[in-house]
Amino acid sequence: MEVTRGIFQPATKRLACYVRQFLWQSDNDGQRRVTSSLMSGVRIFPNGFWLLLLLGLLLVIAMALLSPDPALKGCLHANQRACPDLLQAQIRFRRHDSKATLTPICGSPRSDACAIRQAHWQRVVCEVHVLDAVGDEVIEHELNHCRGWEHGEDTPESYLQPWTPNWRLIRSRGALGGGVSPCGE
Repeated sequence: MEVTRGIFQPATKRLACYVRQFLWQSDNDGQRRVTSSLMSGVRIFPNGFWLLLLLGLLLVIAMALLSPDPALKGCLHANQRACPDLLQAQIRFRRHDSKATLTPICGSPRSDACAIRQAHWQRVVCEVHVLDAVGDEVIEHELNHCRGWEHGEDTPESYLQPWTPNWRLIRSRGALGGGVSPCGE
């Protein structure tokens, strides 16, 4: 009986031989019978192969589970463009005509705008206080705070660095569940 022809013939014959050796075993008295365990015959792969395969699979699974979503590592150009909305906050705008009314709310006389966030389970409210004469970039900056993003320090240099998620607010919001998408959809 010919199994196959061509380039796979030697491998197919070898496999058929291994299968016969796995399934049949001779007794001391020369009788042949089916063995109780397939692994009691000749081993196709050495023990190290199975160990490396198992460790490789575990490593791939661990990397997939432990690596954070790239969208959550940082938001570039957050001072000028919108970041993904991690909080789904209800946003209220308050316009001020002078710094005299803005400073007591924002806390700093040099601020032209600020975002004040309050987070409760499954609900975030963000009030954006801005001067009437501010540009769109300042409003986008404050809206990114309402979306759950933070810059390192309160300096213009840190505004240009990648912003990071405010995990405290995101957790108090109810983590990333409840319809909040890290991709901003």
